[in-house]
Amino acid sequence: MDLKDFKNRILGRAAPPVEEKAAPASFGFEQFAFPAVASGVSVGPQNAMRVPAVLQAVRLISSTVASLPARVFVGGTNGVKTEDATHPVFDLLHSQANPWTPAPRFFEVLTVDALLHGNAYALVNRVNGRAVELHRLAPGTVSLELDLYSGEPRYRVGDNRAQRVYAWSDIIHVAAPTPAYDGVQGVSPVQLAREAIGLALALEAHAARLFANGGRPSGVLTVPKKLDPETVERMGASWRATHGNGNSGGTVLLEHGTTFQPLAFKSVDAEYMLQREFAVTEIARAFGIPPTMLFQLQRGTHHNTEELHRQFVAQTLAPWLRAWEGALERVLLTDAERPTTNIEFDTAVLVEATQTQRAEIASTYRAAGVMTGNEIRRTLNLPPHAEGDTLVSPHVATAAPKAEADEPAPTEETTNDE
Repeated sequence: MDLKDFKNRILGRAAPPVEEKAAPASFGFEQFAFPAVASGVSVGPQNAMRVPAVLQAVRLISSTVASLPARVFVGGTNGVKTEDATHPVFDLLHSQANPWTPAPRFFEVLTVDALLHGNAYALVNRVNGRAVELHRLAPGTVSLELDLYSGEPRYRVGDNRAQRVYAWSDIIHVAAPTPAYDGVQGVSPVQLAREAIGLALALEAHAARLFANGGRPSGVLTVPKKLDPETVERMGASWRATHGNGNSGGTVLLEHGTTFQPLAFKSVDAEYMLQREFAVTEIARAFGIPPTMLFQLQRGTHHNTEELHRQFVAQTLAPWLRAWEGALERVLLTDAERPTTNIEFDTAVLVEATQTQRAEIASTYRAAGVMTGNEIRRTLNLPPHAEGDTLVSPHVATAAPKAEADEPAPTEETTNDE
């Protein structure tokens, strides 16, 4: 499908008429003006990313999802799942989502859409019923409609000039797994934490204004007598030339017995720094990320950082992966495949142990007869060994064959009493 055909498909040119049964649902928060929060700042998907904590939270979740390989598994008769690299959608999820978008980039961009807008959408291009391409749709161009009778969703794609309606089976819809999730649409953490993000933006702006002319006033000039306006202007110009506009730290010549009284660091300044730290903690709570992963390391130790990383995988990342897996299986698998086939993200790389721990785990599995030598070698990217397919532990001594007697067994002797 060339670019022209793709544009025609998205814009809905020559689209067949669709019977209307429901009013369109919201296009998303990005379609509306964002009212100012209590701090006086307007918070939306774009300016929220100007807060470093939000930027790192979005980057952390999206890049982690993109780094995990998506695999297609088929369940066997014995209950053991095996990877199916020959499945028609395997290459779309593992290699290229479309000719110009690698699969990791596809997952990353759509995860960012869901984090900032609450919902992410992609169009499945099929040829003869087979999915051959996945194309990202901008959240602002998609609206969700529900059939009033069946509740079946469908998606209207386009703008006011040209639109087209797609069935749910043609649109991959990833809804943010937030508490405000209503079963169909998702709500962005940015919208749910607008006040906290607005406060962080206001604190950033305050700091920028504070240091615009060399920082807060470092002291007060006191003159023993009233000066004429010309002298005041001259002294002020001299002071600004020496200490203003990025020239702080220079030496100034004081006139008419003027003295300089430095200002001490007030408690309000300490409260300002605490507010900035607390803003990062609040944003971390909104995204479900440990503060240490947003580089707030005041209370981070080696032990609790390692434990918080495991909590991030189990409590923060897992809901996003489940949302992705459900969205992919709903659209890319057929009715006949769903009972036995599933799509999963491999999270083994996130819980990867150190080299010493991996050696201890492999030795334990080998000794217990759980893994063969070749299975362990495969995890180390080593070639198979000729004798590496047995489950017998190398530490278990095999029984030696029973040795044959050198002499025949004694026979019963008879005595002659005669």
